[in-house]
Amino acid sequence: MAIVLLVFSLPFIGMDNYLLFLSGLLVVPILFVLLWQPGAPQVLLFAALFQWTQVFVDIINHDHLYTITGLSTLDDAIALSFVALVVLALGIRLGIENAELDIRTKLDQVLKTRASGLFVGYLIAIVAGQTSDLLVGVVPPLRQLLLVISDFRWIFVILIFWGAVRSSRFLPYAAVVLGAELLVGFLSYFSSFKLVLFAAIVTLLGKHRSLRALFNSRLLVITSVLLVLVGFWQVVKEDYREHLSQGRLAQVELISVTERLSFLSSRISSITSEDIQDGFDKGLMRIGYTRYFAYSIRQVPAKIDYQNGKLWGEAVQHVFMPRAFFPGKKAVNDSERTQTYTGIYVAGIERGTSISIGYVGESYIDFGPVFMFVPIFFLGVFWGLAYRGLVNFPGCGYLGAATGITLILHHAILFESSNIKLLGGAVTAFIVFIATLYFARARIHRFLFGARWRAVVGSS
Repeated sequence: MAIVLLVFSLPFIGMDNYLLFLSGLLVVPILFVLLWQPGAPQVLLFAALFQWTQVFVDIINHDHLYTITGLSTLDDAIALSFVALVVLALGIRLGIENAELDIRTKLDQVLKTRASGLFVGYLIAIVAGQTSDLLVGVVPPLRQLLLVISDFRWIFVILIFWGAVRSSRFLPYAAVVLGAELLVGFLSYFSSFKLVLFAAIVTLLGKHRSLRALFNSRLLVITSVLLVLVGFWQVVKEDYREHLSQGRLAQVELISVTERLSFLSSRISSITSEDIQDGFDKGLMRIGYTRYFAYSIRQVPAKIDYQNGKLWGEAVQHVFMPRAFFPGKKAVNDSERTQTYTGIYVAGIERGTSISIGYVGESYIDFGPVFMFVPIFFLGVFWGLAYRGLVNFPGCGYLGAATGITLILHHAILFESSNIKLLGGAVTAFIVFIATLYFARARIHRFLFGARWRAVVGSS
């Protein structure tokens, strides 16, 4: 994604804010130096680069953004965001520093499994996830814990994809998983089809121990597919969601799968290349996410004082007050917080949506343009330690490695995430993953390897 964006951006080298443009380019090699792990799926680097993309596209969109917002603080927001990503990467690096991860060796244990066994595990995880989704409405206090169970299937997705990178006998199963996840993702209310492509990109980046992985033909194909699908989704998104919810202002799916397929197929047959280009332009505007940070800089501290840790305090409090024990805990309302600290109206739960400032902007609101980097650094340390802890969990080998990748892929990739959801979701997922590895690893190993699992996995 980052490489494609760099090529696309070359015509903009003469823009007025070229210093900001060049500074943004300089961040990329810094992230590579800090986060590149030779021969391993590059999930840490990918998470940082995807967030970098969400900042960098706002340089490309700068003139248009300024025209529609009049924000003179946009450059400040972009510059501070680039620094924040470097600080975040430094924190992650410290978290994994001096740890013998050896992820490639652990993942390669999968090559000794039956590919069909992994696929059955994937199907079982889907059923478990669907069951947990149904229980969310029945047992609301356990919502966060139950939602994490839906992540389990991605552990098997990562393992199947890694198997396909290393051995052709996994390729048919990887193709089925890729196709199924794309289809299901496109039929849902949210564009969740992107996640399976992200997983494919992350694993393909681990194919080679050198930077040759960046010039992988499969990687180019998957990235191109991602861009085309994003363009198509932006074209049909509004009409499709209205059709899916039957005009209700809520994130609900009220029509059958057959009707969804019929709607999308009719749009595919009528779409033009100009529509895709327009969708791609809209996608770039959607990916960029510094404007709410810029609005916050305009408001804070000119009209609202720095909050001195209030927002991060709420995030930490949210983690240590699980709804199972505190059923009266206030629901998270990102849009309300955004309206308070940006001074603009944004759609909220009354319209079935939620819009956040993003954890970088919230750090600025709390501590200002200098000390905002302190919580961001420690967030990076947490992600690095959590990744390291899962990858090196005793007796897990390939399972621990895939679980660590899943944690980062699901909870550390979006620049727009509010600190409450970011920290709460990551901590909850980490705890559930650790508990699952501890209690279920032997059963999963036995299922995939049979009686010889100890000889394969060993004490890794």
